[in-house]
Amino acid sequence: MGQVLDLVRGRIRTRRLSSRTEETYLAWIRRYLDFHGGRHPASLGRADLERCLGHLAAELGVGPRSQNQAASAVAFLYRELYGQDFGGRRGVAPRRCPT
Repeated sequence: MGQVLDLVRGRIRTRRLSSRTEETYLAWIRRYLDFHGGRHPASLGRADLERCLGHLAAELGVGPRSQNQAASAVAFLYRELYGQDFGGRRGVAPRRCPT
């Protein structure tokens, strides 16, 4: 996982994103990979991201804004490292927390 995070960190810095964005994206990507048991992201995809977002909403009560942030971070990972485009924020919709 460390190598993937180092590659993402490099892409963030190449694009001159803020240090806060770097910190936030790396934290969400780490949570995403932890959720999937540390599997390599190349073996995961959009359905796995949606499953993770569903878990964030239903099990952890994470709100739509934070889910968007998580989706953006993971989408950045796939776009920058693997050339896969999940369609940005509109590509993966946040889940509503159960009431």
